[in-house]
Amino acid sequence: MPPQRRKIVPPVTTSKVRKKVAGTNRKPTDSSAPDSSAVDSGAPDSADLDSPTSVEAASTVSISKTPEQKASVAETAESETPESETPETETPVGEHPAAEAGSPEAEPAGRTNWVPTIVIGAVAALLVAFAAVAALKPGTEVDNAAWVDQGETSEVTRATSDALVGLYRYNFATIDADIAAGLEKMTPAFREESQKFIEEIKSTANETQTATDVDVLDIGVVRLQDDKAELFANVNVSATSAGVASGNVVFPLIANMEKIDGQWLLSATQDK
Repeated sequence: MPPQRRKIVPPVTTSKVRKKVAGTNRKPTDSSAPDSSAVDSGAPDSADLDSPTSVEAASTVSISKTPEQKASVAETAESETPESETPETETPVGEHPAAEAGSPEAEPAGRTNWVPTIVIGAVAALLVAFAAVAALKPGTEVDNAAWVDQGETSEVTRATSDALVGLYRYNFATIDADIAAGLEKMTPAFREESQKFIEEIKSTANETQTATDVDVLDIGVVRLQDDKAELFANVNVSATSAGVASGNVVFPLIANMEKIDGQWLLSATQDK
């Protein structure tokens, strides 16, 4: 029978070497020993403070840098940082940048533009001055004297206004005298033409007891040359029938005047 191998039993060690526990530097507590941590938990462990392991941990955790290192890191960060680009400001749709001072858009919208009015006034003044100079300058011929001869223009204007009033005003009670006064302010040719309607006017006025009143609202000389003139006028004729107002009518017309024996007479009328 072969000899049996002797079992080697490891010796039982009673060494009290401290076992290392991950995450703590405290000594493992003996289960049989009284729990002193509950009483002395607030007191620092002198063994832990004096142990080399604690010193190593403290030296490993410390990552503080000297002022020279901090300055070097700051310079490196500045050199590696790209320059920031200023974003372009986009104008929102529907909005327009404010107009610069002095530009036409900066002027208030409600301000009246006087430039056209000033230009028109200047042109009119130049025309009047030109007409006056032309009238005084020898050898200059001006066809339309309405721009030059103010005295003759005023005279023909008054004569035309009186002739139009005599043409359209009458009263059934004084119809004969009214028509005769109107005919005196007409040229012989226009008087003869107007007499064709006199009898009809008399008959209608007597039957309806009509009376008319005439106002020349606006009148102006269009052309004045030698012994003939052309004027534009707005005439308002109002009528009453048996003392009751029957209405009125306003109409524009062209009046032609002719000067005969020094007197301006109505030679024709034309409705506009």
